[in-house]
Amino acid sequence: MTVDSRLIHLLEQVFAIAREWSGDSRFDERKSDFVFHMTDWRADLDKLYEMYTNPGGWVPGSACECVVGFLYHAVPHLDAAAKLLVGTAGDPFSASKANGVEGRKGGSSR
Repeated sequence: MTVDSRLIHLLEQVFAIAREWSGDSRFDERKSDFVFHMTDWRADLDKLYEMYTNPGGWVPGSACECVVGFLYHAVPHLDAAAKLLVGTAGDPFSASKANGVEGRKGGSSR
Protein backbone atom coordinates (compact mmCIF):
# COMPACT_ATOMS: atom_id res chain seq x y z
CA MET A 1 0.00 0.00 0.00
CA THR A 2 1.34 3.38 -1.01
CA VAL A 3 1.30 6.02 1.69
CA ASP A 4 0.03 9.46 0.72
CA SER A 5 2.97 11.88 0.58
CA ARG A 6 0.83 14.49 2.38
CA LEU A 7 0.49 12.12 5.33
CA ILE A 8 4.23 11.49 5.36
CA HIS A 9 4.91 15.23 5.33
CA LEU A 10 2.38 15.85 8.09
CA LEU A 11 3.85 13.12 10.29
CA GLU A 12 7.34 14.55 9.69
CA GLN A 13 6.05 17.92 10.89
CA VAL A 14 4.47 16.30 13.94
CA PHE A 15 7.79 14.70 14.80
CA ALA A 16 9.67 17.95 14.25
CA ILE A 17 7.32 19.93 16.49
CA ALA A 18 7.34 17.35 19.26
CA ARG A 19 11.12 16.86 19.13
CA GLU A 20 12.33 20.38 18.29
CA TRP A 21 13.85 20.75 21.75
CA SER A 22 15.82 17.53 21.65
CA GLY A 23 19.01 18.52 19.81
CA ASP A 24 19.20 14.90 18.64
CA SER A 25 22.13 14.20 16.30
CA ARG A 26 20.09 11.32 14.76
CA PHE A 27 17.00 13.48 14.25
CA ASP A 28 16.46 12.66 10.55
CA GLU A 29 16.91 8.93 11.11
CA ARG A 30 14.51 8.91 14.05
CA LYS A 31 11.99 11.03 12.10
CA SER A 32 12.09 8.51 9.26
CA ASP A 33 11.65 5.63 11.71
CA PHE A 34 8.71 7.44 13.34
CA VAL A 35 6.95 7.92 9.99
CA PHE A 36 7.52 4.25 9.14
CA HIS A 37 6.08 3.10 12.47
CA MET A 38 3.06 5.39 12.05
CA THR A 39 2.25 4.21 8.53
CA ASP A 40 3.25 0.55 8.14
CA TRP A 41 0.01 -0.72 9.72
CA ARG A 42 -2.34 1.41 7.60
CA ALA A 43 -3.91 -1.61 5.87
CA ASP A 44 -4.66 -3.11 9.29
CA LEU A 45 -6.30 0.16 10.35
CA ASP A 46 -8.42 0.25 7.19
CA LYS A 47 -9.59 -3.31 7.77
CA LEU A 48 -10.38 -2.63 11.44
CA TYR A 49 -12.25 0.54 10.47
CA GLU A 50 -14.27 -1.47 7.95
CA MET A 51 -15.18 -3.96 10.68
CA TYR A 52 -16.14 -1.19 13.12
CA THR A 53 -18.33 0.60 10.58
CA ASN A 54 -19.95 -2.54 9.17
CA PRO A 55 -20.01 -5.18 11.91
CA GLY A 56 -22.95 -6.96 10.28
CA GLY A 57 -20.82 -7.74 7.25
CA TRP A 58 -18.33 -9.81 9.22
CA VAL A 59 -18.38 -13.39 10.45
CA PRO A 60 -16.76 -13.98 13.86
CA GLY A 61 -13.75 -15.85 12.45
CA SER A 62 -12.86 -13.04 10.05
CA ALA A 63 -13.43 -10.45 12.76
CA CYS A 64 -11.11 -12.37 15.07
CA GLU A 65 -8.42 -12.51 12.39
CA CYS A 66 -8.83 -8.77 11.81
CA VAL A 67 -8.56 -7.83 15.50
CA VAL A 68 -5.68 -10.19 16.28
CA GLY A 69 -3.84 -9.07 13.14
CA PHE A 70 -4.25 -5.43 14.12
CA LEU A 71 -3.04 -6.04 17.66
CA TYR A 72 -0.01 -8.07 16.58
CA HIS A 73 1.02 -5.64 13.87
CA ALA A 74 -0.11 -2.15 14.88
CA VAL A 75 0.48 -2.14 18.62
CA PRO A 76 4.25 -2.82 18.44
CA HIS A 77 4.56 -0.13 15.76
CA LEU A 78 2.63 2.33 17.92
CA ASP A 79 4.81 1.49 20.90
CA ALA A 80 7.95 2.10 18.83
CA ALA A 81 6.53 5.37 17.46
CA ALA A 82 5.64 6.55 20.97
CA LYS A 83 9.17 5.83 22.19
CA LEU A 84 10.62 7.82 19.29
CA LEU A 85 8.26 10.75 19.83
CA VAL A 86 7.84 11.02 23.59
CA GLY A 87 10.38 8.63 25.08
CA THR A 88 7.95 6.06 26.41
CA ALA A 89 4.24 5.47 26.24
CA GLY A 90 4.07 3.66 29.55
CA ASP A 91 1.11 1.60 30.64
CA PRO A 92 -1.81 3.88 31.48
CA PHE A 93 -3.68 0.99 33.05
CA SER A 94 -1.00 -0.04 35.51
CA ALA A 95 -1.63 3.06 37.66
CA SER A 96 -5.31 2.11 37.91
CA LYS A 97 -4.43 -1.35 39.17
CA ALA A 98 -1.94 0.08 41.66
CA ASN A 99 -4.72 2.26 43.07
CA GLY A 100 -7.09 -0.70 43.35
CA VAL A 101 -9.20 0.33 40.37
CA GLU A 102 -9.71 -2.33 37.73
CA GLY A 103 -10.59 -1.64 34.10
CA ARG A 104 -14.18 -1.44 32.90
CA LYS A 105 -16.08 -4.69 32.92
CA GLY A 106 -19.33 -5.77 31.38
CA GLY A 107 -18.74 -4.26 27.96
CA SER A 108 -20.29 -0.91 28.81
CA SER A 109 -19.10 2.19 27.06
CA ARG A 110 -18.54 5.61 28.51
